[in-house]
Amino acid sequence: MMFRWFFWHGIDDSIWSHSAFSKKRDRFMSSNTDDRLFDTIKTQAYAKQVLSRDHFSVH
Repeated sequence: MMFRWFFWHGIDDSIWSHSAFSKKRDRFMSSNTDDRLFDTIKTQAYAKQVLSRDHFSVH
């Protein structure tokens, strides 16, 4: 149910297969979008001071 809610699927909507997800994941990873997304998240975390540069922890 949480999966359906997170991806805006209704209770009767069909869910894509694992192969479709894998293809999208491969395309996502090969386009460097994952690096840009992670860099954006880190930038926001540093700006809000919830990520430490001294050690790996999140406050």
